[in-house]
Amino acid sequence: MCEMVTCANCNRSVRADYIRGGVCNTCKEYKRTKGVDRPVDKPFRKYKESMPCAHCGRQEKYLSFGLCTRCNNYRRRTGNLPRLDAMTHCSNCGRDIKPTKRGRGLCQRCNAYMHKHGTNWTPEVSRRSKYEPAPMCECCKERPAENRTPKPMCDRCILYWRRTGKYRPRWRDAEKCKVCGKPRQEIPHTFVMGRCVDCYEHWRRHGRKKERPAHLWGKGEHGWCDCGQPATRTIEIKITRNVDVLPVCESCYAEEMRQRRIYGDVTQRVGVNQQHSTR
Repeated sequence: MCEMVTCANCNRSVRADYIRGGVCNTCKEYKRTKGVDRPVDKPFRKYKESMPCAHCGRQEKYLSFGLCTRCNNYRRRTGNLPRLDAMTHCSNCGRDIKPTKRGRGLCQRCNAYMHKHGTNWTPEVSRRSKYEPAPMCECCKERPAENRTPKPMCDRCILYWRRTGKYRPRWRDAEKCKVCGKPRQEIPHTFVMGRCVDCYEHWRRHGRKKERPAHLWGKGEHGWCDCGQPATRTIEIKITRNVDVLPVCESCYAEEMRQRRIYGDVTQRVGVNQQHSTR
């Protein structure tokens, strides 16, 4: 607990880190600006207290023309004050609701929760336990959701939604081209609308109606290597008791053979272009 110290000027007990030169910050700032010690009988600034609305009586700190935010906004839209009998309170959480959103005497949030789960909404249901894993993003299905509005989304998807007003499309997280099947590379501007650059340019030049034909793909005999080059060879990777056959290009095949000559045939593949053989 922080130590409390008495100010030498106003005799007020404040935290020790708020004392400078034996006086509190308030008295020190007054003397710096006025040039004299702060009078002892001068009252301290108080926080603004809530005041009732002149129409509905709702308590708010800041009123406009004596009205709360809800009544003032209604007056600005319609030119009249809202009817007091037209407002009601949610029977579960107590929030103010309008007649158009009144469902079983519940607000929109509590009514939707009741319709989905059959029980009343409580503040605890919106708090996730620290032992409970985060839900997956409902847009990309790839990353954990860190935001709940408008629906559980990851940081990448929520930023896209705030910037454009639209949900982030799934093709932005595609692992390979949906036309030729070429693996996606972590290089900017090389993957557009679920297509590699070559397939996208062909699709765009033909009025976005005709996809790139197969004879222009440049696909290897065994498909594509992880590095994005046509696969012309295959290698066997031993991982415990399993043997995987992977397609590789000529350069990756040469690197794999070089690593095997050094470390042997017992390999554990981490990434074709990162580390082909490890012990």
